[in-house]
Amino acid sequence: MWANLKAKLRNLAVRGIDQLALAIKSHLKRVRYRPALLDAIIAGTGLNLARPP
Repeated sequence: MWANLKAKLRNLAVRGIDQLALAIKSHLKRVRYRPALLDAIIAGTGLNLARPP
């Protein structure tokens, strides 16, 4: 899914900022309902988002 989003964003970048913003909003709405995907993306970055004690 992430690779697909990046490819679409590259294609839209040459068309204009309005279409790019619309594409980002629609894809973020889809990702919002897939928490496992967000967890996988964050885990892939190596970031630790746990609050310190």
